Amino acid sequence: GDAWCSTGEHFVNPDEMRISKSMRTGLHNVCLQCEHLTRLAQGLREKEWLAGGDWESWTREAARIRGTGSVSCAGWPLSVRFGPCEGALPGSKMDLDHIVPLRAGGINDSKNLQPMCGTCNRKKSDQLDPNIAFDDILARVHPDYHHVIDRKDSIPTIERKLKAHLEDRI
Repeated sequence: GDAWCSTGEHFVNPDEMRISKSMRTGLHNVCLQCEHLTRLAQGLREKEWLAGGDWESWTREAARIRGTGSVSCAGWPLSVRFGPCEGALPGSKMDLDHIVPLRAGGINDSKNLQPMCGTCNRKKSDQLDPNIAFDDILARVHPDYHHVIDRKDSIPTIERKLKAHLEDRI
């Protein structure tokens, strides 16, 4: 019989499926064609996310932070679900967070980089800080996103618009 591709939601010849540990459970079975299309889309998404900014400045700042003895966490006050902030840690233990997330059109540039402890970074995920200024957002997103947002928009609205624009582009 045919096998179910959970990604493309269709049946295919089992020879066209990649055998995986989850194959026995029927979860997340992906045919080779859908797997190819998914990888292609992920590659395009990554190229889109990485567009803009000065990657070299990001790399230099990341290396500087990683080599620093003690770095203060930028913090994320919106949630305590994962526990309190870990505070200052060695730079090698800090996560490198995008102030404006890549998923919201943020650029890979040192001006869009902040150190965060793992706890705060998990809390923040791909959100914008509700206290970030409009001009700070503009400075950290690719210019192709500037027309999408308006100074009068609330931060949650700006975040939704930026993420939707990225999804439309990819």
